[in-house]
Amino acid sequence: MAILTGAIDNIVETINHFAHSLGVKTVAEFVHNEEVFNVVKEIGIDYSQGFYLGKPSPEIKS
Repeated sequence: MAILTGAIDNIVETINHFAHSLGVKTVAEFVHNEEVFNVVKEIGIDYSQGFYLGKPSPEIKS
């Protein structure tokens, strides 16, 4: 994982694993580019949000 290093990646992976062990879905925020998005997918986080996926809009899309 190029983006997360050392203790930070361990913390994110641990939180994700803990949440999943409780049956809780996880969300990654501030996903601003493809590299971050790929790391999020690699870790196994369930949902993502951020500028890479879409800019904020006052309209609600269904």
